[in-house]
Amino acid sequence: MITGATAGMITQIQDRLEKLPLYGLYQRVEKPVSRILASIGNDNIGLIAGGVAFYAFLSIFPAIAFALMIWGLFNSPDQLGNHLTLLSGIVPEDAFELIANQMIRIAEAQEGKLSWGAIASLALVLWSASRAVNALLSAMTVTINKDHKRGFFQQNMLALGFTIAGIFFALLSIAIISAFPPIIEALRLGAFTDALLHTFRWLMMFALFFGAVYSFYRIAHPRTAGGERIRPKRLWPGALLGALIWLMASIAFSFYLSRFEVYNETFGSLGAAIALMMWLWISAFAICIGAETNAEIQREASSN
Repeated sequence: MITGATAGMITQIQDRLEKLPLYGLYQRVEKPVSRILASIGNDNIGLIAGGVAFYAFLSIFPAIAFALMIWGLFNSPDQLGNHLTLLSGIVPEDAFELIANQMIRIAEAQEGKLSWGAIASLALVLWSASRAVNALLSAMTVTINKDHKRGFFQQNMLALGFTIAGIFFALLSIAIISAFPPIIEALRLGAFTDALLHTFRWLMMFALFFGAVYSFYRIAHPRTAGGERIRPKRLWPGALLGALIWLMASIAFSFYLSRFEVYNETFGSLGAAIALMMWLWISAFAICIGAETNAEIQREASSN
């Protein structure tokens, strides 16, 4: 039984808490965060991210084949492999080695065959590579606009367009990132050079991932189920959150794999493939959480 003195003490504590800036912030975000967490469970985001990761795993090597062919029109495919070393530490080491080794095989198979005419023969490769984007578009339908249904042709053409744009964006990003290390090394900062290069690599990958995810949100579902256009300012919070989750989870997962060789001990020769699929699941899950966040922001704005 609560006495009058106890009730008065509780009231005083509540009054003092309400005067704290952090308590006011907690009151503002507690309900939206609870709804976002509930939506993640109700929409089966973990399961959806698993489906996206599966299709991404099947799509990544056809995408690499197309990227090598485009890159080979202007540069040596070997140079692309050298630039991809910038991804080491972001992609888990075993997964990175799997991708790098497959790139070498594809480059050797395509040697002497790179031409503009050869691109036309990659229609099947592009179609295969677009399966991951198609799955991600379906995930956005679940999170942002549950009533929106695209036709078969529209859905696949949009996925194909995203795939081609994504490959060119990835190649351009690699070219931009690889241009900065020589500049930083030329500054001759001594012991700070390695730390600066490491920090720069992570910051650039974060910025590029944020930009790519924001653009994807903006184009994939520009309207709500009610037909209301989603304002750009309501999309960047989810993109920022998704990029932060992806960055921190990638660092943590890479650190975990580098310290504990659990995947190799458990799965043997399949360890690298399992690690890659797990990292793809983390990436898809981060993007879906960002989409759920944007959906909640839009619901709040519509209700007000």
